[in-house]
Amino acid sequence: MIKKTPYELWKGRRHIISYFHPFGCKCFILNTIDQLTKFDSMVDKGIFLGYSDTSKAYRLFNPRTLVMDKSIHVNFNYGLTIDRKLSNLEDNFADT
Repeated sequence: MIKKTPYELWKGRRHIISYFHPFGCKCFILNTIDQLTKFDSMVDKGIFLGYSDTSKAYRLFNPRTLVMDKSIHVNFNYGLTIDRKLSNLEDNFADT
């Protein structure tokens, strides 16, 4: 027999946890504040800090502006292994 949580017994469905993300992971923040020209980057790299207490937004650190931002326009980067491989390639080319 499968045990159900109190939430499942009360609501009749399972928890939705797809919006949870690991703290400190890299992400891309859509830049909606600055006036951008045609060839400017529309995203900034960021670091996920947590969830906002007052809205559905994520709390993020933006290293470009050195400010903690709140935004809902975020894509999370789970390809950390690819980033590590690229950094290793850059180190190899820097030595030559």
